Amino acid sequence: MKLFFEEHVKFLAAYIPGHTCVEVAEEFSKKYFPVTPKQIHAFKCNRKLKSGTMRGSPKGKSKLFTTEIREFIFANNKGNSLAKITALVNDKFGTKFTERQMRDFRRNNHLISGLTGRFEKGCIPVNKGKKGWHAPGSEKGWFKKGSVPWNKLSVGSEIIDTNGYLKVKIAEPNVWEFKHKMVWEKHHGKVPTGHVITFLDGNKTNFELSNLCLISTAENAVLNFTRLRCASSELMETGIAIAKLKLKIGAITREKKNEQN
Repeated sequence: MKLFFEEHVKFLAAYIPGHTCVEVAEEFSKKYFPVTPKQIHAFKCNRKLKSGTMRGSPKGKSKLFTTEIREFIFANNKGNSLAKITALVNDKFGTKFTERQMRDFRRNNHLISGLTGRFEKGCIPVNKGKKGWHAPGSEKGWFKKGSVPWNKLSVGSEIIDTNGYLKVKIAEPNVWEFKHKMVWEKHHGKVPTGHVITFLDGNKTNFELSNLCLISTAENAVLNFTRLRCASSELMETGIAIAKLKLKIGAITREKKNEQN
C-alpha cells in the first residue's frame, strides 16, 4: 500500500529542507498520521531530498543529557568527586547515569572538578591527635610480645633463591650469604671488591673448592655476553682466559686511541 499520497509528498518536500528526520516525523505525525524518523529518512533517500542539517544532535544538545541536566552538572561540578556528582544528578532528575557516563561527559565538556587527591595546605587530618589509634577488636590479630612466626628460619638454615644459588642464614634477624662465597672465603679470605665467585662446571650445587674460581665482574660480563660459559671445567677455564685476553686487547686499544688524540 502506498504510504505517502500527493498531499503528503508536497508537504514533506516543502518541510524537509532545514529540518531533521525527527522534526519532520513529529510535524507530519501531528498533521496526518504517525510515522517514524526512519520512514522519513527512506522517503528522503528515494526522492533524493536534502535537508541541509548536520547529522547527529546539534552541538550542546543530547538526548541523554538534557539542557536542564547539563546546566546542573556545570553548576555543581566544581569541588565534587565523580561519584558525588553522579549521585546528585540521579537523585535530582531520577536518572540512572553511571560514573563512566559522567566521566565521559565531563571529559567531553572539559569540566575539571578541582580535586587533586592531595592534602591541601591547612587541611587537618582526621586522625590528628589520635596517635596509636586502632580499630576496636583489631588487637586480636596482633603478634604477642615474644611470639615467633611459624615460618621463621634459624641461623644456619639454607634456601635456594630464584636464580638457583644456595644461601645460608648467618645472623639474625635476616642476614644471608651465598654458600659458594662462604666456602671460597673460608680458604682464601674475603672476596676482593669488583670480583665474584663462579662455578667452573656450571653446577651451582657443587661447592668443591676446585670448582670455585675468582674472576672480576668485567670478566664475568664477557663470559655472559659472548656465551663462553659451559658445563666443562677445562673449557670454562679456557673461556676465562679468552675473557681476560679480550679485556686486555680492549684496554690496549683504548690506550692507543687516547695517545693519538
